[in-house]
Amino acid sequence: MRIFPPQIEISDDEGFTPKKDILKREEFGKGLMNLVERVEDPMVIALDGPWGSGKSTFIKMWLGHLRKNGFPVIYFDAFANDYLDDAFTAIAGEVLALAAEQSKEKAGVHYETILKKTFRAAKILARSGAKIGLKAATLNAFNEEDFKGLESLPKDIANEVSTQADAHLLKQLENHAEERLTFKNFKEALETLACDLSSQAINKIDETKTENTTNVKRPLVFVIDELDRCKPTFALDLLEKIKHFFSVNGVHFVLVTNLEQLQSSVRVCYGEKIDAQNYLQKFFHITTTLPNHNNKGDLDSFLSYIFLGFPSDDDNGRYLDQVKAQLVNLSIINGYSFRAIERIATQIALVLATTTRGRLRIAPIVAGLCVFKVVSPEMYSKAKNGLLTFKEVEEFFKFHEWNEYQSGIEYVVEKWKVCLIGELHNDSQDLSGFKESLWSHGVSDHKQIIPDICNDLIDSLNFT
Repeated sequence: MRIFPPQIEISDDEGFTPKKDILKREEFGKGLMNLVERVEDPMVIALDGPWGSGKSTFIKMWLGHLRKNGFPVIYFDAFANDYLDDAFTAIAGEVLALAAEQSKEKAGVHYETILKKTFRAAKILARSGAKIGLKAATLNAFNEEDFKGLESLPKDIANEVSTQADAHLLKQLENHAEERLTFKNFKEALETLACDLSSQAINKIDETKTENTTNVKRPLVFVIDELDRCKPTFALDLLEKIKHFFSVNGVHFVLVTNLEQLQSSVRVCYGEKIDAQNYLQKFFHITTTLPNHNNKGDLDSFLSYIFLGFPSDDDNGRYLDQVKAQLVNLSIINGYSFRAIERIATQIALVLATTTRGRLRIAPIVAGLCVFKVVSPEMYSKAKNGLLTFKEVEEFFKFHEWNEYQSGIEYVVEKWKVCLIGELHNDSQDLSGFKESLWSHGVSDHKQIIPDICNDLIDSLNFT
């Protein structure tokens, strides 16, 4: 027996499979792969979506699809690595790991070469950061380092260096030229690595003779996930470093994020007055979103997968089918995230695990109350304390929009009315039987039905 939805385990090279691609996103994934294959210029794609919309699950399937098709890929979890001080070393470290792996196969650029050039670039960035702190601490005072090397200058320039400020300015100019060359060498090494990886991938495809490799391109695809969940300073540092140091031919970045939350990170760092949306646009070439599969068929498949292994409902599955039908309708109308649906399902599983068919557990009421507990604690508190009104339920669940999706809407509405108003406007056999079942459970006051379900069923284990 399970009470938590099964986690979708995706191996590195599995890709999209009918069993796990429940939301049918394979076609979108193929289109995204075609894009990174055909675009020659370096590109940064933002894959946008709200929390709980299934971005990480999709991206793991997509990376497997890329690997199966010969693409070199890197996956980086920004949230898991935001303890690092510098985004450059974080990204470069992943590139070096890939270079080391490639070097073992004795093909293309040597690991030592790119390591040396990466180290020099990282050293300059670290030194620049240290200088900022030092100058602030010394109020821009100068030291003997600013005068080193002046003896080798041409006499006409040396004669003009008459003050400490002049000496410092001259040294800055020399260092800047050196730093530009160092970063240029690093980017060239990265581009060479990407080219070697592409050639290696094409050779493997050619060996299998499954594809005409004349126009085949296999750029390095670098995916950064959970960008919106990491520290704001680290998230923006990642964007800056990608733009300035990792934008080279043969490398594409896909940033998986919630752009609305990322805009909040911008405002945290630069103040509320900044145009966060416009600021972020300079880092992305393309913004795309996952296809919306908030339809009855896909949601039914998703819930069927979630309910696998859940406790028995002691009613040959009929009770669980009723609950699932309500969750599908509620999710379509109200647009609940997949993560929210999973948490609602866990609440329902707890009810099934701790009760039997003999208890009063009205399917649409239990489903609705579990929704309240996850997405609206305020509504749930009202329900638990007997303060909920039918009008509030009707507006929250948008019953007036249900006709398109649920032919039995009248039956559901009447059950809520009986529990909240005590009235039965429809004399159908099913509803008459429902009222009789309330009497058989000893219900004499309709006002206590919903508070009792909250206290005796949903909160029996005080699950949050």
